Amino acid sequence: MSMSCFNLDMLFKPALRLGLALKGVQDYVCYQPAVPDKKEHIGSKSDIPSVAMPMFAPPSTEADLQKMRQLIADDVPFLIQWPEDHPVIPAEKSQAVEAYLHKTLAEDGYKDDDEFLIVKFEKWHENYGELDKFVQGILPRLRHPRLNWPLWFLGNYSTSGPHVDAMFGSVNVYYMAHGSKYVKILTRAATERLPVHYKDDYLFPLDSSEIPKYPSYEGVLKENSVLVFSNSACLHIFENLPGPKPRALSLRLKYTGKVHPLIIETAMCSWDYVEHVTKLIRNAATKGKLLRTNFVK
Repeated sequence: MSMSCFNLDMLFKPALRLGLALKGVQDYVCYQPAVPDKKEHIGSKSDIPSVAMPMFAPPSTEADLQKMRQLIADDVPFLIQWPEDHPVIPAEKSQAVEAYLHKTLAEDGYKDDDEFLIVKFEKWHENYGELDKFVQGILPRLRHPRLNWPLWFLGNYSTSGPHVDAMFGSVNVYYMAHGSKYVKILTRAATERLPVHYKDDYLFPLDSSEIPKYPSYEGVLKENSVLVFSNSACLHIFENLPGPKPRALSLRLKYTGKVHPLIIETAMCSWDYVEHVTKLIRNAATKGKLLRTNFVK
């Protein structure tokens, strides 16, 4: 074993274990119980309605922002559609990501029609212009709201399967730069009733065929629109729609207490979680990306 690996194993991982446990304790202490399902979600076991997500124009007043903050507090996902001629992030950001994707495909030997997903790590404090202003508007109390690196989801794939992001309490601001996706998000109360298990980045359902029996929200995330949802508390399914290949930017924002109980338990007790976070940090530091070709359908 090299000295660098020895130092990582002997010093970094125990420190990370302690840090993850303390964050898990914080989420446990600040845990916010799920809001009970509303009457529009209640149906028979064979007919559970899926409710359309609220959709808004870009917020222009404090009242607009306050309405969105309340939806976040209630774990209700919502969409904001910007005009086609008004990109939410600077055009050069999207162009740089497209150039990066083509370069990476050439280096890794993949073709455009292969099935793959590249998750590109951006700099933690990367500037996204109007998107950052929107984030500060909906979460005004946080000076540095990001929980981790901004992530670009790039590639050619249909879906990565139903999951909950296995990370600390957070809200996801998910920007569709190119293409479109169908999105289904279980209510938080339903997600906590659904049997799930932990693996790597996610909580997965034990039986995906049971998902239609649980109340949910659904909508279509179109180009130059934003989806806001509780990604570490609500099970979600993204399916890429026919047409331009998807280019999506995910900003995961701190929201202590909005988290699935199993994630709290995993953060506090699981060494597998430490190993996985260590791998993520190494990938971010050395490769700046994750490449996935195996998908949970």
